[in-house]
Amino acid sequence: MHTFRHMASKTYYESDLNEAWHHGWLKAIELSKARNHAKNNVGNTRRYALGFAIEMMDLGCMSPEAMDTAMFLQWKERVVEGRTRTGRTWQCLNQETDGEGETALPWMQTA
Repeated sequence: MHTFRHMASKTYYESDLNEAWHHGWLKAIELSKARNHAKNNVGNTRRYALGFAIEMMDLGCMSPEAMDTAMFLQWKERVVEGRTRTGRTWQCLNQETDGEGETALPWMQTA
């Protein structure tokens, strides 16, 4: 029996970013490099930050400065439910909670 794998289709493009999100995306990559992250981690930062920025734009948040807690939680809900451009959930958001209803990931804490 053969297993067929499909090539992943690219859904997020740098050219889709407006000027404000493009600047924020470049800053995220710059910070990753400044922290001396491994090449693979910089690539992950590049991909995840691009996806995040475009998804936020799809929600109507047109700059990082315009993002607030409610907007972030709306994005998180869409991602967990798989209502993104890719139609897949982001595994990092499907983590167990700490028992208090908060995710174990500190950057996602809402309080």
